[in-house]
Amino acid sequence: MQLNFLSSQIIHAALSVHKELGPGLLESVYQQCMVIELRENGLNVQSEVELPVRYHGHVKDTRPGATRELELSS
Repeated sequence: MQLNFLSSQIIHAALSVHKELGPGLLESVYQQCMVIELRENGLNVQSEVELPVRYHGHVKDTRPGATRELELSS
């Protein structure tokens, strides 16, 4: 699939979702609707896939819903 064609489909899907829903909803709502729209247009879409992130030698868990903790001390 050519890059211009793919980007054109993504932009068209985003405009369709925005036209249908309008502004002011949570990002997660638009994201879920984009997945539906892109799949209905024949694209293979995965949402919130795990993406390993390395920071200062540590690998961070980026799975959706993974527990996040922050502990501060001096």
